[in-house]
Amino acid sequence: MQANPKQEGLASLTNNQKALTAYYGLKVCGVKPRDTADVATMARFMHLVLGIPYTSIDRSALYRKLQTVPNFKARKGLVRDLARIKPFFVRLAFHDAVRLIDNDLEIAQHSTL
Repeated sequence: MQANPKQEGLASLTNNQKALTAYYGLKVCGVKPRDTADVATMARFMHLVLGIPYTSIDRSALYRKLQTVPNFKARKGLVRDLARIKPFFVRLAFHDAVRLIDNDLEIAQHSTL
């Protein structure tokens, strides 16, 4: 069952889904996570915005997730997570992110990794 993004916010997402949301949002803004942006800085910003405390950034679940998203090796989970976050981008008419998500969904659904 798909969640209704109008009724649920980011708090309803798993850490992996939150990391994917940040990944695609930043990517369409021209930031290349892990290439042109430091993962620790991204994780700190996510903790700030989401109001999630942490004691050590390198032990943060968000930090660990940001290091690997999108994880095509976890194909079933990735498909589920992308399907879960896509409505948030659709609702905001974030078309470039939706295209990236659709592309990665296609890859994940047909991947043989």
